[in-house]
Parts: sequence; structure tokens; C-alpha cells
Amino acid sequence: MLKRLVILGLLVAAGLALYSNRHRISDLAGVQSNKVRIQGNWHEVRSGFKEDDIYTFDDDTVSLNGDPVGVYKFNSYRELEVSIEDSTGVYLVEFPDYENMVWYQDVKGEEKERRRWRR
Repeated sequence: MLKRLVILGLLVAAGLALYSNRHRISDLAGVQSNKVRIQGNWHEVRSGFKEDDIYTFDDDTVSLNGDPVGVYKFNSYRELEVSIEDSTGVYLVEFPDYENMVWYQDVKGEEKERRRWRR
């Protein structure tokens, strides 16, 4: 009987710990989800048209037309840090649908669109 109470107490404690950290768990799941979403070939969109250059995001590496040019990493669910050559930028990422990705930057508390991508 005592053994069952101890096991039940441990299960309740574990459940409470998971519940109290649910936002962190969902953030981690979101980061993983965005890491999967970003992988693949993307074209930057300018003036509504896809550019010819192909950017590939794969295994934390950014390639331009097949040549590695930089690295990227997610700092959180939406925050993406990109380093290409000597330039580093931090963006807020949004995936409106499977075919599109939008990068924003926070400017004086307002999100400004900086780059738009299409598969």
C-alpha cells in the first residue's frame, strides 16, 4: 500500500512539474517544428516575384545555389539568427503556409517585414 502511495505521489509531482512548464514544452515543440519547416529550397521574393537564386536551409547551414554561405539557428519558437559571411541578423519568422516564409525585425516595438520567401 505504501509503495502504491509513493508511486502515485511521484506521478502527481511529475504531472504538476510538466503542467507548470507547459509553455516551455510547447516552445520547444514549436522550435522543432520551425526547424523542420525551414528546411529545403527557398527563393527570395521581391516585388511579388521569385528571384532566380536558390537558398537552401539544411542542418543549420545556408547555401546559395549549392554553395554554403552561412549558418542559422532558432533561438526560440519564432526568433531566427542568421549569419551570412560577415553579417548577422535576428529575425522573427512566420510560416503563413507551406509555400511561404516571412522574416520580420522588431523596430521600435513594431514588426517590420524584412524578407519574404517562397518554395
